[in-house]
Order: sequence, then C-alpha cells, then structure tokens
Amino acid sequence: MKHAASRLAALAFAAVAGFATLTPDPGSFMGARLALAPQAEAVVGRPLTPMSYAGVARRTTYRAATTPVVVVPPPVVVVAPRPGCYQVANSYGQLYWRCP
Repeated sequence: MKHAASRLAALAFAAVAGFATLTPDPGSFMGARLALAPQAEAVVGRPLTPMSYAGVARRTTYRAATTPVVVVPPPVVVVAPRPGCYQVANSYGQLYWRCP
C-alpha cells in the first residue's frame, strides 16, 4: 500500500510539473508562445551584466588592440632519403618511404 501511495504521489507531481511547464506564458502575445524556453533578456544593473554596453565594446576593442601577437614560423627541415629508397602511397593516400 505504501509503494502504491508513493507511486501515485510521484505521478501527481509529474503531472503538475508537466502542466505548469506547458502553460502559456502570460507575458506573450495572446499566449501563443509556450513557457518551455522563455526569452532570455539582460537587464542593465542586474548581477553579471555590465552597466554600459558601450563600455563592453570599448574594453573588448582595447584588449584586442593592445594584445601583441607574435607569429613564429616553424623551422624548415629538409630530409633526404637514403639511396635506394622510394616513395609509396598506401590505400589511404598517405605517402611514406620504403627502403629495401
């Protein structure tokens, strides 16, 4: 009896949660949008949002402009095969040297 009561309570909770999830959003136009994925909006002054959107753009541009970028090309290495070796392609198109 106890098992049936807990199963009934879990089923009732799931039904209520499912119904609450699928009810229309009262802030939407004519209730057309469902509340499954509400629109995310950033409000200035709330936690984790900047006070000024222009300030974010300025800081991002400043960081991008002041960060030095150093590009070092890899060294050129020339490898000569041993005499008598030849180049072979395997079934995957990879080239390798075969030496007798």
